[in-house]
Amino acid sequence: MKRKSIMTALALLLFTVLQAQNVKEATWIATLGETVKNVRTTQLNIPLIELRSGNVAALDPSTGNVLWNKDMRFVSEVTPVQGTPFSIVKNREGLLLLNLNDGKTIDISSQIKGTMDSWYLIPESYDMVFFSKGPDAFLVVDLFNFSVRYNQPATFSEKTGGAAAKLSKFGLGIPTADVTVSMECPPISNRAGGLIYAGSGKLTNVDGTGKVIWQVDQPKKKKGGMIKTVDNQTEMLVDENSDVFYIQKSKNMMAVKISDGSPAWSDFYEVKGNEIIDTGNGLLPIMRYAEKTSGQGGGMFNKSKINLVDATTGKAVWPAELELKGYIDQYRMLDDHTLAIVTFNQTNSRFQIIDLAQGKFRYANEIELKGRVIDFIAGSQKIVFATSKGVDIFETATGKDLLPGMQKFDSDADIINVYRGSMAYNIDAKNRKVYVTDMSKGGTVEIVKNFKFDAGEALVKYDVLANGNIFLASAHHMQVYSPTGVLVKNQAFDFSGKGNAKFDNALAVVDKVTNTAFMVTSLALSAATLGIGEVTGTRAEAAQTSYELMAPELAAHNLAKNERAAKYYLGLRKMKKDQSNTGSFFVRRDKDAKANYLSYVSKEDGTVIFDIPLAADVDEPEFVIDDAVGFLFYAPRFSSANADWMFANKKEKAQMQKTAEGIVGGYQY
Repeated sequence: MKRKSIMTALALLLFTVLQAQNVKEATWIATLGETVKNVRTTQLNIPLIELRSGNVAALDPSTGNVLWNKDMRFVSEVTPVQGTPFSIVKNREGLLLLNLNDGKTIDISSQIKGTMDSWYLIPESYDMVFFSKGPDAFLVVDLFNFSVRYNQPATFSEKTGGAAAKLSKFGLGIPTADVTVSMECPPISNRAGGLIYAGSGKLTNVDGTGKVIWQVDQPKKKKGGMIKTVDNQTEMLVDENSDVFYIQKSKNMMAVKISDGSPAWSDFYEVKGNEIIDTGNGLLPIMRYAEKTSGQGGGMFNKSKINLVDATTGKAVWPAELELKGYIDQYRMLDDHTLAIVTFNQTNSRFQIIDLAQGKFRYANEIELKGRVIDFIAGSQKIVFATSKGVDIFETATGKDLLPGMQKFDSDADIINVYRGSMAYNIDAKNRKVYVTDMSKGGTVEIVKNFKFDAGEALVKYDVLANGNIFLASAHHMQVYSPTGVLVKNQAFDFSGKGNAKFDNALAVVDKVTNTAFMVTSLALSAATLGIGEVTGTRAEAAQTSYELMAPELAAHNLAKNERAAKYYLGLRKMKKDQSNTGSFFVRRDKDAKANYLSYVSKEDGTVIFDIPLAADVDEPEFVIDDAVGFLFYAPRFSSANADWMFANKKEKAQMQKTAEGIVGGYQY
């Protein structure tokens, strides 16, 4: 028989499969000339394509054009630096810092003097600091110019063996490895293009070229000094309006002059804390809840004692400390003199508002909330909290509970919240129930009593549709309930399970990102419906909030405070998806269609809107979904069931496979 050309076979591979229905053609096809090993999404919405040769190619998501193609020596891991166009790439030879926009890299492993330990982003100067150990050193990269500023020993001394200062612990005369403190906390900006470091018992002010401006011993008390143990927590905060910065450790806090490193206060302010809040009218040292490992962020009986500190004198402003039942988990300035605080004690959150001018709580007792607060919106009249156990609304002025009839859930319940106008839908994933709460009136009604999916699969997708119907789905089974809880659609999507892990892993990433963004957005819209307009705090905070609304990831490293950095990032991000139509989802199916598909399915009734055929690699399909741009990127393998393959000779098969495995299709949905 007459054999079709390679390109014809390729077209058949992408666009047709046996007995296919509603097959979607690729929006674009990128030909890369070698086997695609992996496809990744990025924070710039640029897909990265890892190739057999060790190269990585970046594609324009809207056209498939190759933006750059570079040898990256076989990538194994890509870590995004959130809020920036940069990623840390791990490969066979070490670490690279990658500029996603143009493919330029800095070889971190060849620059650092030891093994990379940690990295930090400095929002004020837009510098990235890499701390390496053995020997200890700092590598500083100017992100605006994407160039190395300097690479210096952690002591900023040229003396041999001075890179790791040892402190004698418990009176030991011989120092040991566990008392090495060459870096105690992330460095801070010196407000002049340089950085200030705390480590090795020193404070070091360094200019933008790595030259030491001054180096002094850390401030010490007459008895014992600030360093009492080496496992203490150190915090530094730069004052954006004066020539000082603040260092806090071992229950002691001191202001230090940026100009020469001398103490700016006459004495230490004694306080237990691990973070300093600059309220604009004083400093507030706090104990911040930080759960590094499960159950280790602060016990059920831990309390916080706080007082406002005068930034000029270092003296307490309030006549007495205020005590909170837990460590501070979240906080927000409501205006120049009012601070909203959420505490957490491993069981549930509590809420309080502090009058900073008077040093008084607004409410007689902290308001106990359901579960842990995920997000909250504080308005002048009402405050709404999205929590791990539902929703809470309180009157801002009095703390009155405006939802006293809200359903109480078990302590171990797994609650998912969906907000639609004045209605809050609470999905109890553990007990397989759905409740609805009218947030304008109070009271909760159970509407779905026992949803179940085939093979006991877990709930992974959910939504409340425009008509009020409730959509629930596992990886391969969907159900739709009416607003009153009547099951109106119950549809399983047949799937043999072959290649299940790859598919579920890919979709899990999409679901996690989409569900989180969905919750935050829907909460804000519901708050607006309820007349809760968020108080944005000071003018500077309002400006930062506007950037974070456009790109929430800017909050990860406090980059919204740097207008130039925020605009730089926003200007580089690629196309955004039209979010007006979110009534469909992806599912994998194969049995009825006699083929293997990713199907885009309506949440309303389970209708297959279109199919994307997966070629032969049903064991390990190489695809990724980027919901931010509304594109699925798929790198097919040649199908052994394809008719052209079956009748091709050995040489033709080799060429067909090489051609097929060197392409990526972009499918817009």
